[in-house]
Amino acid sequence: NFQSNNYGLGGVGNDHVLADAQDGSGTNNANFGTPPDGSSPRMQMFLWTAPTPDRDGDLDNGIITHEYGHGISNRLIGGPSNTSCMGNAEQMGEGWSDWFGLMMTMRPGDQRTDARGIGTYALAQPVNGGGIRPAPYSTSFSVNSYTYASTNNTSLSQPHGIGFVWCTMLWELTWDLIDAYGFDPDLYNGTGGNNIAMQLVIDGLKLTACNPGFVDGRDAILQADLATYGGAHQSLIWGAFARRGLGFSASQGSTSSRTDQVEAFNLPVNNSLGVLAALAP
Repeated sequence: NFQSNNYGLGGVGNDHVLADAQDGSGTNNANFGTPPDGSSPRMQMFLWTAPTPDRDGDLDNGIITHEYGHGISNRLIGGPSNTSCMGNAEQMGEGWSDWFGLMMTMRPGDQRTDARGIGTYALAQPVNGGGIRPAPYSTSFSVNSYTYASTNNTSLSQPHGIGFVWCTMLWELTWDLIDAYGFDPDLYNGTGGNNIAMQLVIDGLKLTACNPGFVDGRDAILQADLATYGGAHQSLIWGAFARRGLGFSASQGSTSSRTDQVEAFNLPVNNSLGVLAALAP
């Protein structure tokens, strides 16, 4: 957490967020510097100059949540005293942050095939605009067709493009859970699929290896489901990831390499059948 007073609930206090609105040191961007637990992070929000007139990034809830999300992932992966675990080529920090932005701005009535862009307000676009990623987020392959193999394409930027593919997978998982358990607008005490997704991803971050790749991130979520829900969602989790190429046989290779990822759409062995199931996009 980032609080001056932790009220005796653990962690080191005196690390409230220093948030700069309309920071004049840059434009068309935002950032979040995360020091170890006990030291205050700094969020810098800039003006966006592409629209006319300029747009204030501070009014784009998705961007603010995205930046705060960097603090969450940096503090949880590797532990609160080690905030240097995501400097490798395949790290998915931007993806986790995009996902937090999507999750915190969901509304009742949203559909899995809706197009959800990142930074749409800052670019003066509608909510379903293209945003600042290679494609909007959607479970529809006609809107977003990216799979794990897409990370091998070096024209996809790093870290934002790599993270975009990871968030695409987390979005599949989120909507599979919502289809199974419904959507609950109560973000704190809700019991919907969106709440389960948030719990799994947060717990998964705590279990994710330092300098992670996609397989590490997937396996951490599977492990989190075993620890938190007794493995109740294993098949659903496998199905969501396999749909985007992070199936049972997928290989991340070296997490410091951009070009050695191997996608696979298969599920784990079904012991009763003795075969591997396959999922086509």
